[in-house]
Amino acid sequence: MYNSLFYRPGETGTLVFENFLDGYPGIRSDGYAFPYVSQVFLPENADGYILTDDGYTVLADYPSNFSKLDTGLFYHKFTLPTGTGSLGTYVFDVTYYDSPEEVIKKISYQVVVQAVSGNIGLKSSS
Repeated sequence: MYNSLFYRPGETGTLVFENFLDGYPGIRSDGYAFPYVSQVFLPENADGYILTDDGYTVLADYPSNFSKLDTGLFYHKFTLPTGTGSLGTYVFDVTYYDSPEEVIKKISYQVVVQAVSGNIGLKSSS
């Protein structure tokens, strides 16, 4: 499942995650472990990446834990790169412990970085 977020180059983004109490929908709980961003897949032309054995492009700064905002409510802040190399779709894989089912699960956030307006990276010839 994807949660889609849209940003511009250089912006700071935030992922938000809620964890609920076993068998009580709507009541948040911290659960047994905090969620964390396990990996981030980058657009094809992005800088600051490493290649995995599978040939995927991922950020080197991950995994990274979420921070606690309130009971059962967590967030993760990130800053997007600038320039034309930052445009495209990033996929943040989040790993968490689902306490009602007692299993580890993943959810993905799709972060789309779009050009501000006009033609990014073009220079005038004066």
